[in-house]
Amino acid sequence: NDIIELQVFEVIFKGSIDTSVVRHIQKYVKYDILFILRDKNTKKYAIMVNGNVLHTENNLIVNDSIDTNAMSLSSLVEYLVEQMLVEERKENESIEQLVDRVQALEKIDREIQSLRKKIEQEKQPKKKLEYNERLREAMRFRSSL
Repeated sequence: NDIIELQVFEVIFKGSIDTSVVRHIQKYVKYDILFILRDKNTKKYAIMVNGNVLHTENNLIVNDSIDTNAMSLSSLVEYLVEQMLVEERKENESIEQLVDRVQALEKIDREIQSLRKKIEQEKQPKKKLEYNERLREAMRFRSSL
């Protein structure tokens, strides 16, 4: 997936930052965009990969430059995406695969949190046992990702 153009859009919000604006703009603009989202107190960077909006408050641009050894726009975008994600890239893993894996991890983490809450609130031992088994399965699946 060779990137030939990368635009930088700065969006200034009167209220709080809403990252959903990235999806709306990107729907109509077909090239890659690095978004700088600001409100009075916060600055976030966002980019859309595989239909997922990734964002971070890490300071990626300092004095109008990005500190990277990227030799092409594709490698620059990969660098920016890696800076926005918490997970490390595995050997021979494409940036799209990394984003998909991170999305799967976030989904399984939400499920784990939900199961823990259900276990805590459940009164019936049989139901609690069932939730515990589902929690163990979810945690095994998470460790395999």
